Amino acid sequence: MVSFTPVQWLQTIISNCMQMISIENDRKLSAINPKDLKKIYESYSEEEKNKIHQLIRYQFNVKDSVLILSYIIKVIQLDEFQMDAARQICREEYDWVTQIMLEIQVDKIPYELKCKIHRNNIASIFKALQEEYTYIPVCNRNHNRIMIITEQLTENLNHAPTRMTFEIANTLQKKFGFDVEIITCASNEKLPFYIWIGAVFYNSGEYGYVEKIYKDSVLSIYQYPLRDCNIKDYRQMLSKIYEFNPLFVFEMGVCNPIADLPHIFTTTVNLNMVTEAPVSEADIFVRHTRLEESIENLYEKNLNPYQKQIFMNNRFPALFDTDGVEYTRQELNLPEDKFLIAIIGNRLDQEITDSFEQFMKKILQKSEKVDFVIIGETKDLQKRLVNNMFEKRIHYLGYCPNLKGTVGALDLYLNPERLGGGWSSMIALYAGIPVVTLPTGDVAYNVSGEFVVSNYEEMYETICRYMRDSEFYKAQQQEAIQYAKAHGENKVIDFCDEMLKGIKEILLND
Repeated sequence: MVSFTPVQWLQTIISNCMQMISIENDRKLSAINPKDLKKIYESYSEEEKNKIHQLIRYQFNVKDSVLILSYIIKVIQLDEFQMDAARQICREEYDWVTQIMLEIQVDKIPYELKCKIHRNNIASIFKALQEEYTYIPVCNRNHNRIMIITEQLTENLNHAPTRMTFEIANTLQKKFGFDVEIITCASNEKLPFYIWIGAVFYNSGEYGYVEKIYKDSVLSIYQYPLRDCNIKDYRQMLSKIYEFNPLFVFEMGVCNPIADLPHIFTTTVNLNMVTEAPVSEADIFVRHTRLEESIENLYEKNLNPYQKQIFMNNRFPALFDTDGVEYTRQELNLPEDKFLIAIIGNRLDQEITDSFEQFMKKILQKSEKVDFVIIGETKDLQKRLVNNMFEKRIHYLGYCPNLKGTVGALDLYLNPERLGGGWSSMIALYAGIPVVTLPTGDVAYNVSGEFVVSNYEEMYETICRYMRDSEFYKAQQQEAIQYAKAHGENKVIDFCDEMLKGIKEILLND
């Protein structure tokens, strides 16, 4: 491995970064592999690491430092630099659209810093809006109307947030008699490489009005994607909500701070799609579950005085099509004689960390009879997992629209330490495939406690038991099927009923 001083390391980073914004992305930038640059950094003492952080913070202007940091975060994959990027973003030297997009690039930072960036962005948008609205008391609102604001709606109902939004809208209309309209405000602006390398964004439909048929409901949807809109469009959006005058505005799984703007004239309710508390200025947070006391205390500390939380007893079920083809291993080009462990997700490039990679190696070393199956689009993972041990023992299936029919051909669902995965884990249970997960995150929330382990050591031992103990495996299969059936689609009504009662109780005191 090449020996670099911290200054030389940073010079190499800057050189690669400058090349990347001016050449094709797939061209080789230098003789030094990003993985090696990461190892070099990790070999430094704390003093040497701090020197690099200090140089970036104080020797470059905000925009240059953010660009350099984006390369370190996205290409070198050193998430500890997200804190540096977040502090620079807080200095607000970008236009409001860019600020919105930068907010979603730094997701591994403390909650209080996320809230600070979010509040700064709301203030920037209000400054650009130059509009004032009179607050509408609860007694003067249309009590039979709800306006939903969500980040994105896709054509694919296997997209969990889309399915969840449609299901709640349909239930509120058909079972509870509300007039429901939906607004999307996707953060879909593509940041150029000279601002942030490898920026994430959300897909979205085109600007304008559409109608979608879901089950027996016709859903009215107004789409305001960031890429296609200007400040006038968002003035129009707010005017539409003001005129519709709903009982409350229901934010569902939305990151864009634009969704919080109706708070100035009506009640806003935020239902996050994951178990974490949302980053939002909404009046009411609908929370799926309480997390550890230390985490909840942190959330409480960052709430505004007006903000209230509702902790749900009913779980929102994972919704998916139960019909469809059941694939065989032969049809999937998978080995018949292996114990196949599924790892499923849309962000596995980030979620399969170096430490989890080592855990996978440990499993493969245990037995020649076990292989991994990766389900979901991955760009970098196949380039990273090139060790001889992984050769021919990891099978990449890509995106699978019929996930139930695919995962049913496998033996086990393994969940890395992450936030998401709740939907796919329930599909696995429905297919009779046991799950192994750590106690935090969406998967642990969605599945039975029978499938939760306390740490990676217990996870390893449990996987080994599944491989050797057929009676244990069969018992867990039955537990999976029974649990999935008990937490099916019929639970949506119970969830909405409990949620509405909690919201109305809070509104009585408005």
